[in-house]
Amino acid sequence: MFNNKELAEIETEKDRLLKAIGEEEKIQQQAQANVEKQIQDAIEKAQEFARNFNLTKKQSEDLLDELEALRDKGTSNIHYEWLAVANNKEVLNREIEKLRTTIFGEEVILTIEGILAEKPKMEPTELGNEFADFRIKVRQMKTKEEMNDYENLAIIRGNPTRRIRAKLRELIDSANEILDANNKSPEVQEKRENVLNLIFDLEKFTDRNADELTKSVYMRRRKEVNRLVNTTSGSLYKLVREQGVGRLNKIEELLKKRGMSVNQTKLADYQQKIREADSKELQNQKYENEFLNEVLGQRTELRQEIQAQIQQS
Repeated sequence: MFNNKELAEIETEKDRLLKAIGEEEKIQQQAQANVEKQIQDAIEKAQEFARNFNLTKKQSEDLLDELEALRDKGTSNIHYEWLAVANNKEVLNREIEKLRTTIFGEEVILTIEGILAEKPKMEPTELGNEFADFRIKVRQMKTKEEMNDYENLAIIRGNPTRRIRAKLRELIDSANEILDANNKSPEVQEKRENVLNLIFDLEKFTDRNADELTKSVYMRRRKEVNRLVNTTSGSLYKLVREQGVGRLNKIEELLKKRGMSVNQTKLADYQQKIREADSKELQNQKYENEFLNEVLGQRTELRQEIQAQIQQS
């Protein structure tokens, strides 16, 4: 049996131990609360990033590392760390995956921005109308797979778009050379003689059945293209009409040299038809051929000779 003194000492030690245990529990609870606050702060930062995209690439990657490190505490031998993660494991996993997707989307945006920034620079719509607001569109996507498909489409279209744009620029430059009356170079003169080929190439861009890339490139310079190849007012078609009228005058001149006369009323009539002809009639030289048929009939050899002289002139 214990005497009174011994019982008192036992009771004192018991109180001390209980107090120590209570203090240790408080320490553990506070430590757990600290870890849970770290988790909550990191999650809130990730959610803020997903809403406002307010972090740099490095900052977002550091945040992902922080969240993954906090989740790894779930395998810790330290009880309060394990418990803190266990209480937040589901939301941690969800936010980590969301953050990974958000970071991936920002990388897709950087890729598309890089494609557009390559010289010569492009506007987003030159990749297609679906890229007009590409940043907003990517940030609204829910999966990496969707983002990846969108990124690949931009990559696939980037170089072909540049080639199409370069081709259109070359055609417009050629047209402006042809229309410069002061440019008498042999190269430009040859282009003038083949202006119908140039019109045909430019009209490929205005074709409603053109592919999406061609349409998107055309839309960027449609005013310039239409100024050149509008059937009624286009500068190149005006040149073709002038050339057509000029060829009829040349035919008359060549026939006169051979002692043949041309009905002036018919000549004026066909010249007016050329001035009012549509694109197909001009490209087929319909009224020039009809005029030759009317004035030469079946004289095939003479016709071929005249046409050859016109071509040479």
